[in-house]
Amino acid sequence: MKVKSRAFGPGFWIFLSFFLILILTPSLNAHQFKFFQELPYDPNLEITFKGKILSVYLPPRGLASLEVEREGKAYTVFLCPVHYYRFLNPDFSAGHQVEVTGAKTYFPKYGIIFMARHVKNLTTGKLYLFRSPVAPYKPVWE
Repeated sequence: MKVKSRAFGPGFWIFLSFFLILILTPSLNAHQFKFFQELPYDPNLEITFKGKILSVYLPPRGLASLEVEREGKAYTVFLCPVHYYRFLNPDFSAGHQVEVTGAKTYFPKYGIIFMARHVKNLTTGKLYLFRSPVAPYKPVWE
């Protein structure tokens, strides 16, 4: 009597799939998390300018930003995650004069943006830091 041997059955493939998912998922998530935390901030691209706040944008999630008018043009200045902005509770409002220091930065969700390192509200005299003042200029909310 001949016994026909079977290849790997469906139970083996299900086990193998779950095993690979278990092993690979933490490493993929760790890589993704590391990528978002190490956003490049190039101080060589840093500029400082003065302008008037047109609006403050606070989305439900994502980055808080200011719309700043300078020499007749409006620029979007990204500050920090909204949760940190609410924690910091800065006194920015439309019509205030500000001095912004920051640089163009690549952010995966938004592309190339202008990220503020610090913003000084010239109307109230308060300075708000969003990135460390020394290299490697890490975000202060980390």
